[in-house]
Amino acid sequence: MLLSNLKGMYKTLFIVVLLTLSLNIKSLANTPMRTGVLRIELNKFKNSFILTIYNKEGSVFATVYRDEEDGEYKVKGADKKINNDLLKGIRAYYLDYGLMVFDADAIQSGQFPIYVGSQMKYIKASEIKTPLASYQGWQSFFKTVFIKTNSGSFICSDTVSLKKVPNADKYSYGVKKVSGDWAYVECLKTCEQCPAGTIIKGWVRWRDKNKLLVDIFYFC
Repeated sequence: MLLSNLKGMYKTLFIVVLLTLSLNIKSLANTPMRTGVLRIELNKFKNSFILTIYNKEGSVFATVYRDEEDGEYKVKGADKKINNDLLKGIRAYYLDYGLMVFDADAIQSGQFPIYVGSQMKYIKASEIKTPLASYQGWQSFFKTVFIKTNSGSFICSDTVSLKKVPNADKYSYGVKKVSGDWAYVECLKTCEQCPAGTIIKGWVRWRDKNKLLVDIFYFC
């Protein structure tokens, strides 16, 4: 009985975390996905590191820095109206994990074009270094995340008949391979677990042109 209760508690905790980490994904439903993402692991940089985001003309749009007093990451905008709330318009911004993910295009003239909402901004490649920051095309990036279906997607047995896999919407999935707009996925045994004795797997259409059709999250 105790073991059963513990499993239930862990599953509930995972679902809460999953929902929390998925909140800002839905705000980007109408934002162009562009060609890939720029992922920046702030926690891997020195405490003194400052990430600078530039406007098209080269002026500073905002900076992201670690506060010396409380150790938390904060945003300081050139315009006083710019604050942490504004960065909810990027693909992912998790202060507790020091993770930022921008919809982006490949490097151009030493700069990464990134998107805050529908606005194009820039991050200079010379100011960030791999592996602390990396650009990935969407197909490569999608293999590194976890997904959960929503009202715009479902798991099916194949991409022709589109036969739905029963009860598949109850679970989250790891991406095994990507073929165009489709991804082959399997339920996560290490997170919220798969149903007893069964591994749910199948295909999901993960994007439609510039629209993401599934919820993605980064931590298990």
